Amino acid sequence: MSIYVAHPINTYETPIEDRLIAQIRLKWYKHPIVNPGSPQHQEVVARLKAENPTTNVMEYFVQLASQSEILVALPFPDGKWGRGVYKEAEAVFRQKGHYVWVAHPRTLRISRVNALTAHVALSVEETRNRVYFPDRTLRPYE
Repeated sequence: MSIYVAHPINTYETPIEDRLIAQIRLKWYKHPIVNPGSPQHQEVVARLKAENPTTNVMEYFVQLASQSEILVALPFPDGKWGRGVYKEAEAVFRQKGHYVWVAHPRTLRISRVNALTAHVALSVEETRNRVYFPDRTLRPYE
């Protein structure tokens, strides 16, 4: 049984990502963790973009998430879910019927999600505005 960590890209390779993964390991210490921010998955993304700069790499992550039995989602601090995180959760919860959990943005306390509600999902543009500055550099997670 694997656990997919759905989290905003502006948390990749940051202390919050390290703490989130540590929390997941405490709860599911026997199961492998699939981290889309890991170098192996970022290399796949780089290769996909090199082959076709307009490719939608989100489909790679949705497929990756759907291969896991558990997904742990990290929303933004206001509780809104980035579009990609929500799509990954839908792939696990609705399409596969597997468990989705959410990590509280401040405490990282993990609790089970009983239903996905679209009103918490940001649009692609809203998500990009929270993740990137206008020059496409990453914003801090806040």
